[in-house]
Amino acid sequence: MHCGRLSGSMARGDLGWMLFLALLLTAGNLAAQTAGGEMPVSPGDKMTILYYEDTFSSTEPQTVEAVVDQQGKIFMPLLGEVDAAGKTPAQLEKDLVQDYSKFVEHPLVSVRLDFQQSRVAYLLGAVIKQGAYQVDKGTTLSRFLSEHGGVLSGADLSAVRIMRGENERLVIDVAHIYASSDPKEDIPVIAGDRIFVPVRGNTSLDRVARAIQILTMILQAAIFVVVLSK
Repeated sequence: MHCGRLSGSMARGDLGWMLFLALLLTAGNLAAQTAGGEMPVSPGDKMTILYYEDTFSSTEPQTVEAVVDQQGKIFMPLLGEVDAAGKTPAQLEKDLVQDYSKFVEHPLVSVRLDFQQSRVAYLLGAVIKQGAYQVDKGTTLSRFLSEHGGVLSGADLSAVRIMRGENERLVIDVAHIYASSDPKEDIPVIAGDRIFVPVRGNTSLDRVARAIQILTMILQAAIFVVVLSK
């Protein structure tokens, strides 16, 4: 969290600190995000930016829901396009404070990352909620499946497949992991993983369904890129 130069009477200073603390509370889990080290912002990331034009103002902050476009930029009131890609949230906060200081006194800015494209894993197949989900460090496969809706009846949890990178293919017996409750047998999910839960007894159908799902997600991603680039 960064703020501009503080000045004025003790009463104004007290008001400024009250607003500063309120902004900290509004920012929610920002401290939790930064505890493990911040990752740089990249195209496709979504963030919420809270912006006070004056630390000593009693007015509500402006809230900007920003998506980093394919040129690595976001659009901010008064500033227009701002370079965001390659910066951590803390660095972006500092730069925004400096930029706003050219136009207003005592700006206060908070950046909260809501979604990071570079930390996404994909869930496909016989699951309740297919899609791309942000994965936190240390999240295991069984937890990832549970957190995002679980699986459909008829899902074959004994042969959950993970496509990792270009060549690595893993087949994990998640049913055994659930039955044994042994955390040592679970594996962590990492960004970029494509997790496919097959239907029991339908191998050929699974291959067709997986191909269709992957193609659909590629098309959706392409449409998203086109929209952002406009």
